[in-house]
Amino acid sequence: MTKQVPSAPSPDGDHLAERYGRPSRLLTWAAAAIFTVVVVGVVAWTVLASVVDNAADPGVRAGLQGYDVVDDHTATATVDVRLADRPATCVVRASAEDKVTVGEETFEAQEGINEVTVRTERLATSVDLVSCTEH
Repeated sequence: MTKQVPSAPSPDGDHLAERYGRPSRLLTWAAAAIFTVVVVGVVAWTVLASVVDNAADPGVRAGLQGYDVVDDHTATATVDVRLADRPATCVVRASAEDKVTVGEETFEAQEGINEVTVRTERLATSVDLVSCTEH
């Protein structure tokens, strides 16, 4: 009884193609086309999002410069506001140690530094600038 020794794989790597068959050219082209469409779509979406984001410039820029907890029922915030053309309304929020909102103040922003007093229902441990929007 003689044993058959499997033939060594061909050096050009066609042994898988011999065993399982070659993929059709249509399938290869379809996969390449789908991949290309997805890549072009992602790039187009990224460019569009960038353009829309730049076009939707809010015209008001603001930043919280600092805050001070004055007492159990008062906190102050220093907000630096840069206005473009129109007036803006800003919101600051005071939070307690357990992250619960204990006070909130909406104010008409002026160009430059704005000192805002926030009345709180109990001791605040932080104050955040929530938003500034034109109107």
